[in-house]
Amino acid sequence: MNLESLMTFLCHPFSSKIALVKYCFIEKNHLLLKCIFDLSKCLQLSIAKYEYSLFCQTVKL
Repeated sequence: MNLESLMTFLCHPFSSKIALVKYCFIEKNHLLLKCIFDLSKCLQLSIAKYEYSLFCQTVKL
């Protein structure tokens, strides 16, 4: 996986959602409520990263 595809994965809300659900239920086995709270934060961060990447592409930083 190259850097671009990694950033696409991290920035895409759906991909982040899948990764976080796997992290919560398979690796850490957290409570459902904590998963939902973490998922909410993760999605907010993912959307912010995605918007930032679009901004960078537009401005060509």
